[in-house]
Amino acid sequence: MGNDFTTLKERTDLADFIAGRTGGTIKKAGSDTMDISECPFCGGHDCFRVTPSKQVFHCYQCDKRGDVFDFIQFQDGCSHNEALVALAKTHGYELTGQPSTGPTRQPTVEEQAMLIRNAIFEAAAGYYHAVMLGDSRALGYQMKVRRHMVETLKAFRVGYSDGRLYEHMKGKGFTDDQLISSGLVKMKDGRPQDFFFHDLFIYPHLGPQGQVDGFSIKDQRKKYTFRLSGEYWGKGCMFYDMKAFAGKELFLVEGENDLLSVFGRGGFENVAATNGQISEEQLDYLADWAPGKTIYLCFDNDAGGQKHTEKVCNMLRKFCLPDIMAKMFKAEVVQLRLIRFDGECKDIDEYLKGQGDPKAALDTLIKGAERYFPPLRELKDLYSSWVRDPEEDRKFDYDTLGKICFEWFQARGKFFIDGEEGHLYFHNRIYRIGTNAPFKALLYDQAGINAATNGARLVFQNIESQAFLNGDHASVPGWIFTNFKESTVYFNLCGEHNTLLKIGPGKIEVVPNGTNAERVLLRNSPKMHPIRYMQDADVKKGMASLKMHLFDNLACNPADRYFVVCLLFNVVLLQYVKARGITKFSGTKGCGKTSAASMLSAIIYGEDCVTTGSAASDFSEAAVSPLTISDNLESEMVRGGKRDFLLTAATGITRQKRKAGSDSDNVYERSCTQLLVTSIEPFVEPELIERTNEIIFDKQFHNPDFKESVSVENDLQETRNLIWSTVFKIVAHDILPAIEQKKADALKILREDYPSHAKSRLNELYAMLFIILREVVKYISQSKGQPDPAEARWILNTWICDQKKRAYATELETNRILYGLEAILKEYEVRTDGFERGYGIHVKAVQDSHGEPSQLTFIASTRALFMAFDWLAKDRGIPNPFKTPSQLGARIGDSLEILNKAGWEFKRNESVLHGERRHHFVRKFEE
Repeated sequence: MGNDFTTLKERTDLADFIAGRTGGTIKKAGSDTMDISECPFCGGHDCFRVTPSKQVFHCYQCDKRGDVFDFIQFQDGCSHNEALVALAKTHGYELTGQPSTGPTRQPTVEEQAMLIRNAIFEAAAGYYHAVMLGDSRALGYQMKVRRHMVETLKAFRVGYSDGRLYEHMKGKGFTDDQLISSGLVKMKDGRPQDFFFHDLFIYPHLGPQGQVDGFSIKDQRKKYTFRLSGEYWGKGCMFYDMKAFAGKELFLVEGENDLLSVFGRGGFENVAATNGQISEEQLDYLADWAPGKTIYLCFDNDAGGQKHTEKVCNMLRKFCLPDIMAKMFKAEVVQLRLIRFDGECKDIDEYLKGQGDPKAALDTLIKGAERYFPPLRELKDLYSSWVRDPEEDRKFDYDTLGKICFEWFQARGKFFIDGEEGHLYFHNRIYRIGTNAPFKALLYDQAGINAATNGARLVFQNIESQAFLNGDHASVPGWIFTNFKESTVYFNLCGEHNTLLKIGPGKIEVVPNGTNAERVLLRNSPKMHPIRYMQDADVKKGMASLKMHLFDNLACNPADRYFVVCLLFNVVLLQYVKARGITKFSGTKGCGKTSAASMLSAIIYGEDCVTTGSAASDFSEAAVSPLTISDNLESEMVRGGKRDFLLTAATGITRQKRKAGSDSDNVYERSCTQLLVTSIEPFVEPELIERTNEIIFDKQFHNPDFKESVSVENDLQETRNLIWSTVFKIVAHDILPAIEQKKADALKILREDYPSHAKSRLNELYAMLFIILREVVKYISQSKGQPDPAEARWILNTWICDQKKRAYATELETNRILYGLEAILKEYEVRTDGFERGYGIHVKAVQDSHGEPSQLTFIASTRALFMAFDWLAKDRGIPNPFKTPSQLGARIGDSLEILNKAGWEFKRNESVLHGERRHHFVRKFEE
């Protein structure tokens, strides 16, 4: 009879036999595995696998397994001998021996004990769960501290031990021996007692068939970390929530709270937990189950979690192939994706608890999860081995190798196209794709490809072509990105974890750089020290710190202090304003202007970055830095490239320059910065004056409690994370919601109440600063008692009035038309007799009753006035500030207001002489 079993087993194609008996369909899963569409025992899909070489089957959902005779026994409920007879009939085989026939077998002693254990476990799980739901303190801890929803607690029957399970189970009719054999009761001091003593949270673990197969615990005091001994657990219960393996996707975490959080808050149903260190048995189970599936690995942010991730990756690496290789090898792959969340959070539970919309946050993490592949050198060697198979006629193809490299880099980084140039963002660095030294070194380091070898050129060309076809067509990224449609700002935290802060209306998320769901990629600002976003930051404390360390130490009037604080907030909102102007800290030596710039720099960058650079370095820095500071920038230095930089950055226009090494290609640079300069002297060019917000520093405003600058900067660096976290929270919760409408309302106020103010070219900047100001005054207020809603309007009015006065005073000192007219007037007073002949300007004088001049009129065309200015400049040994008569005419039109305020009246084309139109410049003198 023994030979009959062997003979029939060898004659049976197990997959065909099961499919024929059940009506299921067969699908090839691997080189030696086949899947049946539906498990005939539990009805699960994509979980029933046959291994033909071993002639065995295994369902990963209900854990039924065995050979063909076991299958017949499970399906027909018969004995082993009866299964032999049934299979013999199927094959028309005559048995050599006569097996005994009889009634269906009865459960063995071991099987009967297992049935009793299952009943005890089920009753215990129900009891623990009922205790927790009925204990307000225990339930309150789970809902208020752990912040799990009651629906989630019920779904997983989370329980609580009160030390009275033994009494309850005795009342259910179970004997002491049965309870002790289950492991839930133990003997102590000669008396039966609960294994799980009072004040522990109990987590029942379900086996593949849905039965309770074991228990683990959590101690809110974190004193105890044990679980039910392994000898009492059911077979096949390897993970917390085995039913998660029924689908094609699995989210794998470490602990029970991680699982409950991902399931409840994140809304992901198929989630399982390893419950601590991942075991060899769990790894083997994953390797057997995983082909054709997708696994999201999300272990803790510590050394242990990293080790678990490495173990899973190593176990599944042979299945983790790029699609091009899977197609060549005709292999079923595992999509192993690595979930990365904020490195400041210990685990995924802590991360999701800190999110305003945890489901959306988890979806973002899933979309941005990095696909794991083995090292590129290993894949290259695997491809080479496949090609060298002596039984196959294959040739090594460098174009195919290029496709493998592209897919590998695409999973680990990001390709993007700027113009016609391809770039790769990899390991926090941007590489230009091509045969340049950095990219060649990268391929040599990662793939062992020497650019000088035959065929390497095809690899480079393939990567370049695929990058152009599949990469994002965008400019080289900056340090910040704003999605205006979603009112969302991505801010580079510049930390070691390479994460961005995604700041949206009412929510803040930490997302990976480049591999996030939106594929936003940002460069590090080179001066920026890492910022640690504090989810639990207290906004009031943060604003109090900002007031103490910055606001109170600014040696300028209160309104200007608000202006400086709002500039700090505007760093996050920088891209909402195109023309950002120039902020100029002015004052005499020792007034505190440089100290103020240093304090602002210490908050933004984490160190004092007040420097003086060349125009070329300024252009480069402005593209990657939130704040560009030029210290002691006096008027004689503002010329040529420096002047061009100031105007370009202040207006928000793009700078075009010739690409190095090219006669035809151009490079376009766009600044994304706020300009801050310190100086004693005013700007002299009207274009700069109109775009400059001048903050006057004076010793009269010094804080008597001001420490030394170095001490203040150290304090700012210590409190920097709190201040930045506060800024982020206020921007997210109070500024970004309905920001476009707020901006439109603010612009309406400026246009209606201040239609032609001195800084009207910067209305967009003033609108944004006003929006920020209305939030700042809620925490830093000059009014006594409750903040005054009208305080922000008063400060805005002070800004505009002060800037108007300062601009007028500057123009009086620096307006070149006014300077020229006043200089010519002095020449007339000194050389009255020969003035008209010497300067070509006709003069008409009116005297009062005392014979003193009361009014003087210069009559000249634009051309004649230009020549007069030119002669005057030569006489004084200075350059003529105007290049052409037409330029002079344009400047006259721009200077009418300042001329009128200085006592000059301009009458355009007032008279004609010899066919030439002449202007009248009338100067009235006070008696």
